[in-house]
Amino acid sequence: MLVQLPLGLAGPPTGLGSVTVRTELITLQSRTGQIALAYAALLVGRPLRVQTEKALGAHAQQLYTASTASLQALWSAPLEADASGWVILASLGDTAAARPPFQRIREDGYAVGPSPVLGRDIIAAPIWRGSTVAGAVSLLASHRQICSTPVRNRFASAVMDTAGAISRRMTLDQALTD
Repeated sequence: MLVQLPLGLAGPPTGLGSVTVRTELITLQSRTGQIALAYAALLVGRPLRVQTEKALGAHAQQLYTASTASLQALWSAPLEADASGWVILASLGDTAAARPPFQRIREDGYAVGPSPVLGRDIIAAPIWRGSTVAGAVSLLASHRQICSTPVRNRFASAVMDTAGAISRRMTLDQALTD
């Protein structure tokens, strides 16, 4: 099941609400059996990451029973709040991103951290539009499963594959419009 979150606006002009993003998130959700999310980086004022697309699959019910505060934090939060924002921060290349945790994220190509939804963690990788970070692909995965190194590695690989596919398409689209 794929649902687009109404943002109260036409949505950020990011390209992260495209058919390509929806298709890639559905593929990621199918590959992992977990919840797949796409976030846009909004870098005006206090930098945020805002959810633009999601593929919920069989775990949709867990989100329907989560607290309003948890869902609000999942849909939109400051970049420093969780792994979805961390990969964006690490990709910005500013002095704040030079801290050791962000260096590790840049080396690994992804971040893992707690989620605002009880019993779930986030695995995230950056989405690029050319040489500019545009957002993140995130997997909201079972904490119990991520504790297993082989599963965490498989999920991280799937997230990076998805972020790469979306990045390639966004970069191509940008080149065609330039």
